[in-house]
Amino acid sequence: MRRILLIYLLIFSPFDGYAVGAKKYKSVSSNIAKFEEQKNTDKYSEEFDYVKKLYLNKFSLINGQPFENQTPNEKAIMFLWQESIEQFIEHQYSSSIKSITKILKYDSTQYRNVCYLLVINKFYANDLINLKSDFEKCKELNSKDNNFSLFILESIINKKLLSPGRQMDRFLYENGQEFDNIDNIISFLKIALVFDEHKKIERLLPNLPPAAYESKTIRELLAFVFFRLGEKEKVKNFLQNINTVNSNNLLATLLINEKKYNLSLARLLVSYNINSFSEATIDRLIVMTIIS
Repeated sequence: MRRILLIYLLIFSPFDGYAVGAKKYKSVSSNIAKFEEQKNTDKYSEEFDYVKKLYLNKFSLINGQPFENQTPNEKAIMFLWQESIEQFIEHQYSSSIKSITKILKYDSTQYRNVCYLLVINKFYANDLINLKSDFEKCKELNSKDNNFSLFILESIINKKLLSPGRQMDRFLYENGQEFDNIDNIISFLKIALVFDEHKKIERLLPNLPPAAYESKTIRELLAFVFFRLGEKEKVKNFLQNINTVNSNNLLATLLINEKKYNLSLARLLVSYNINSFSEATIDRLIVMTIIS
C-alpha cells in the first residue's frame, strides 16, 4: 500500500504542483492586466475631466459666472456664442451672423455683448449696407468700455468703407519718427499688429528710445511683431523675464512649431495658472491635452 502511495505521489505531485503554480500565475497575470486597465481608465478619466474643466471655464467667460449656476437659457446662449465664435474663426461669417441672431431671439438685451462680433462678421462678409449704423449703435452701447478697442474697430471699418489708400502708411510713418511717450509707443505697436502692418514698421523700430525697452508691455508687443516676421530668436530675447499669459502662450506656440510638445504644455500650464479663464490658453491646452 505504501509502495502504491509513493508511486502515486511521485507520478502525480509534480503535475499537481505545476497546475497550482499555473493557476497562481494566471491569477497574478489577470490582476496585473486589470490593474493596468484600471490605471489607463483612471488616466483617460482624469484627462477627460481636465478637458471638461477647460471647456466649462471657457463657457464661463461669457457672463462671468460658473457654468453649473446658469439657467437653461443662459447655457443655450453660451453654446450659441461659442458656435458663433468658432464659425467666425472658420471664416463662416454668414453662419456666425445666424448664430448671433438666434442669441438675440433668446435675449435681445444681449445685443450689447454680441454687436462687436456681429459688426466684424459683416465686415468680412462684405455686408456693408448697415455696417456703419450697426457699428455706431454698438459704439454707443459700449462707450464706457475700452476706447482703444473702439478706435481700432472704427479705424478698420473706415478703412473698409472709405478706402483711404495710403492713409495708414502716412499714419505709421508720421507717428514712427519720434516716439515721445510709452503710451503712444504701445498704441502705435498695437495698431500696426491689428492692421497687419508689421513689415512696414520694422524699419521704424530703431527710432524707439532706450527707455522703451524697459517696458515689459512694449517688449511683449515687439515679440509679437518679430514673431510675425519669423525672427524666433528675437522673440525669445524680448520675452526674457516676462511672465504673462501672452508671453507664455507665444513661447508655447514657438515650442509647438519646434515639436517640443512637453515644454509647450508646461508653458501653457503656467499661463493657465496665471489666468484660468484665458480663452487663448484654454484653446491651446485643449489641443495640447489631445496631442500629448
